[in-house]
Amino acid sequence: NFWVSAAGAISNFIIAIITGFGIRLLHTFGITTGLSLQNADSPLATGAFELLLTFFILNVSLGVFNLLPIPPLDGSKVLASILPESFESGFEALEKFGFLILFVAVFTGVLGVIFNFVMPIAISLVFIGAS
Repeated sequence: NFWVSAAGAISNFIIAIITGFGIRLLHTFGITTGLSLQNADSPLATGAFELLLTFFILNVSLGVFNLLPIPPLDGSKVLASILPESFESGFEALEKFGFLILFVAVFTGVLGVIFNFVMPIAISLVFIGAS
């Protein structure tokens, strides 16, 4: 059950890593400087960079969102498979209010705080060791 629940987030992170390599490759060839285009003359380079950056941000966001331990998201199932069985009754009670908790998290800005913490880390990992 752990691997089934974690598969979606893992696939999102794999896609983010692959697109991160593409962004880093554009940086290595001097097409970009960090997250801005250095050579905006080429529409192909501009399109490739914007597409890769969008895929990267989207997949990191989806992976983190899926791992939140709020039912019905996969993170709650991953956490439930790791924790001892004594926590099972608590998770069953939490499942009744999962959508409400998720709704509150979305509209109170809690998710924004999480993403504003994670995204700079993910982007800095792409450019680690870059000059």
